[in-house]
Amino acid sequence: MSEGTLPSTADILASTAILSPPDSAHKVVRLGEHLVAKYGEQVTLTEGQTMQYIAEHSKIPVPRVHATFTDQASQQTFIVMDFVHGETLANLLPKLTQSEKDDIGLLVRDALDKLRELPEPGYFGSIARGACSHGMFWSPDGPDPLMSGPFDSEAAFNEGLLRKLATTPDMAPSYLSFLRTLFTQAFSGHRTTLCHGDLQPKNIMVQRTGSKEDGTGSFTISLIDWETSGWYPEYWEYCHSIIMGRFKPEWLEMVDKILPVYGYEYALMQMIFHILYY
Repeated sequence: MSEGTLPSTADILASTAILSPPDSAHKVVRLGEHLVAKYGEQVTLTEGQTMQYIAEHSKIPVPRVHATFTDQASQQTFIVMDFVHGETLANLLPKLTQSEKDDIGLLVRDALDKLRELPEPGYFGSIARGACSHGMFWSPDGPDPLMSGPFDSEAAFNEGLLRKLATTPDMAPSYLSFLRTLFTQAFSGHRTTLCHGDLQPKNIMVQRTGSKEDGTGSFTISLIDWETSGWYPEYWEYCHSIIMGRFKPEWLEMVDKILPVYGYEYALMQMIFHILYY
């Protein structure tokens, strides 16, 4: 692969510079000095399209996407994008001063504020009016628009979640009716915002760009791993950031400073996670 040209499928598959964990459902490989590719059967074109949309409509720091395609022979989807320098916030947190954590938190908050300012599209779902990409909306029987959307209203979005909950073992109709009442109270009147969907320290890249007079670092960030992103109710990002980071106390201290707090919605979302996954 020469400088300035995009890698072929063969180039990507031949790369041994693997950046993703061994147990990951997809692979991320480095391709020369400037590029990486994320690929696998569970990788979607939507993830790349979301990053392209964000780059075109905002200054939110995301990797620049150069190509997205599906290889018909292997049924794997590929996203070719810029290599992001730095470390994950997960690796950095134990080494940071409180002042540095606060500074990085401000950078993340600024990025999320910009994300939440993007114009509402008039539906709940993924980019380009696709189905919700989060696993909570997945059906083992194949695509089900009533469960995964896209949804024209928050009420329809709620019914999609309830439809998923109805598939769980031992879900009694009376308990589902009880949950519907809670949904009506807690999950209503929210605007649509573009959400990362899996905002946690491992998906925030941090690069040190210098030092301040007091010796603490100055930094830039980039948000990576947009596979569960989409247009969701405004509480979604906060709830999932807390749920996915509930065993990371340093992260929990940051979340309340970078996102609006939705306590009632979080409590109900944690109940939903308990029913679906625990």
